[in-house]
Amino acid sequence: QIRFYLQPQAQLTYLGVNGGLTDSGNSKVNLLGSRQLQTRVGAQAKAQFTFTNGVIFQPFVAVNSIYQQKPFGVEIDGERRVIDNKNTLESQLGVAVKIKSHLTLQATFNRQTGKHHQAKQGALNLQWTF
Repeated sequence: QIRFYLQPQAQLTYLGVNGGLTDSGNSKVNLLGSRQLQTRVGAQAKAQFTFTNGVIFQPFVAVNSIYQQKPFGVEIDGERRVIDNKNTLESQLGVAVKIKSHLTLQATFNRQTGKHHQAKQGALNLQWTF
């Protein structure tokens, strides 16, 4: 059995972390860009293949646009390191395999690209439900 899904995604996040600290070397550290809203909108497309032995195979791809009102960064002893990305494009590719009713294996690759920033990450998850 084969099924296809298209799922819209929308997220509103308040980045309210506000911190200032002094590290072990007496350097003063401040966070920049806190107390702002971040929006994330996009879509995820996935297929679901159900095999006769009960195994479910789900490849998926997602594309999102992330918007931040202010630059985000850190200031250490007056020196600023800022990621000046108001708009970022996020893409995700992955697959989930439900091996048994209580056991799922998932692999994902995520990439975020902005004007002055690029990040890549991957994850391998094994979930056992009891």
